[in-house]
Amino acid sequence: MKLVQPFLWPLIVLLLASCSTISVNTDYDPKADFSGLKTFAIGSATNKDDLLLQNPLILHRVNQSIKTTMEAKGYSYITDNPDMLIYPHARTKEKISVTDWGGGYGGWWGTVPYG
Repeated sequence: MKLVQPFLWPLIVLLLASCSTISVNTDYDPKADFSGLKTFAIGSATNKDDLLLQNPLILHRVNQSIKTTMEAKGYSYITDNPDMLIYPHARTKEKISVTDWGGGYGGWWGTVPYG
């Protein structure tokens, strides 16, 4: 068991790392001038298919993260007439990956196998 243990943790880490297929996409206008903006608010999503609306705990965590990050950058959080209104949203996309290693099983013709 002592010989297996040093290889067990790296194997577990590699297996967990291979499961991380999350991608985050952002978009903004690089020519936009944010120097005149001082305040922000966080808007509520209106799309019923938004995953954040389906999970209030994650929505709260995302909103807290936005608030913490924006305040660290020097912006003030207000609810009445903000300079910026941020609308967080989330979605998923189901992907299937199939790998064919070319292993054939042959076939049958009548009662005689071939291949």
